[in-house]
Amino acid sequence: MITLFVMSTTAGWQDILMFSITAGDINYSPLTTRSPFWSFFYILFLIVGFFFFLNLFIGVVVTNFNTEKDKIGGNDLLTE
Repeated sequence: MITLFVMSTTAGWQDILMFSITAGDINYSPLTTRSPFWSFFYILFLIVGFFFFLNLFIGVVVTNFNTEKDKIGGNDLLTE
């Protein structure tokens, strides 16, 4: 869960990607192309996670804007 949280914040995701791709069995040295599946998984997770959180953020902003507009009573923020 911590790994997926770090991936969703996009802080240091490159290191996690490289560790996942090069990971192998116990007592084996890391190889650069041992598990290429993880690169596809992490890139897909970044794209889906980014769009999901972006839509949530935009939804909150639009909802708050509409609430404030209803409180003011229309488009008083705009000039004639």
